[in-house]
Amino acid sequence: MDKLPSAVIVRGTEHRETRKNYDDGIPIGKLDETGDIVLFNHFNLIIKTQPVPESKNMRIVGFEVEPRSYWPG
Repeated sequence: MDKLPSAVIVRGTEHRETRKNYDDGIPIGKLDETGDIVLFNHFNLIIKTQPVPESKNMRIVGFEVEPRSYWPG
């Protein structure tokens, strides 16, 4: 999926709203409410496809990435 457009899915903390941010690259972490650094250690990928005309095949046209952090505990 190199060089294909991606959208990063961002979830808000207050109302769990979702928005998609089209940008170059995927974040590897964020600052939490207390100012601590949180590294993302999982990424959910949603592959976007479209049918190839006059074929049973599909082509990948982009993807969405939802970075997440899961810690044992």
